[in-house]
Amino acid sequence: KDEDYSSSNELVTICIININRAFNLINGKIQQLEEKIQFQKKENEILKSLASIYYSMHLIDLEKDSLSEISSNWLVREYVNHIDGASSQMNSAMTHLITKDYQKKALEFTDLKTVRERLGLKKIISEELFGNNVGWIRASFIPVEYNEIGVVRVLFLIQVIDEEKRREERLISISNTDQLTNLYNRRAYEAELTKVDANKNGNLCFVVYDVNGLKRMNDTLGHAAGDELIRVTASIISDVF
Repeated sequence: KDEDYSSSNELVTICIININRAFNLINGKIQQLEEKIQFQKKENEILKSLASIYYSMHLIDLEKDSLSEISSNWLVREYVNHIDGASSQMNSAMTHLITKDYQKKALEFTDLKTVRERLGLKKIISEELFGNNVGWIRASFIPVEYNEIGVVRVLFLIQVIDEEKRREERLISISNTDQLTNLYNRRAYEAELTKVDANKNGNLCFVVYDVNGLKRMNDTLGHAAGDELIRVTASIISDVF
C-alpha cells in the first residue's frame, strides 16, 4: 500500500542518514588517529635527533609511574629494568651511578613525586652531579605533555659534561691566579674573605709580606729582574705554606 511504501522509504532515508553519520564519525576518528600517528612520528624523529647528544634519554609517564628507554648507555641500562615502577628504577640508577657525596642531591632531584611541582611552567630543570664512572654529568627533566593538573610526561636526560666542567674549572683557576707567580690573585683573595665572613670563623691567621728593594731593582736592573724577585718570593711562600 502507499502508506507502507512511504514508511519503508522513510526508514531507508533514516538508515542512509545514520550510515552517513557513522561514516563521518569513523572518518573523523581515522583523521584523529592519522594526526596522532604523524605527531608521534615527528616526536620520535625529534627524540632520535636529541638521543645522539645525550648519554641516556628516557620518557617517564608520571601518572602511570612508567619509564621507557629512547636511548641509553650500558651503564645506565644495567640499573633500569623496565619492570619496576619509574620511581623505583630512578632510585636504583642514581644510587649506583652517582658518587656518595652527590647521592642525596641526585635522589632529591630525581624524586618523581615532586618533579611536577618543581617543573611548574618551566621548560627544563637541571642538576649537575658527579658520577662514579663518567665524572660530571648534567641530569635534566623536560616536560613533553600536560593535562589539567599539570605535566604528565617528562623526558629524563643525562649528558656527560666532564670536559665542560674541566674547562670551566681551568677558566676559574686562570681568573683567580696571578700569571707571574701562579699564586692566587686579588679576585681569589676577595672571594676567600667573603667565605670567611659568611662562616664567621674565629680561627683566622692573616699574614702580610712586603718585598724589600723591588722598586730599586726595577729601576737599576730592569723590570725582568724585578719580576724574577717576585717569582722567587712567591716560590718561597708556596714552599713555606
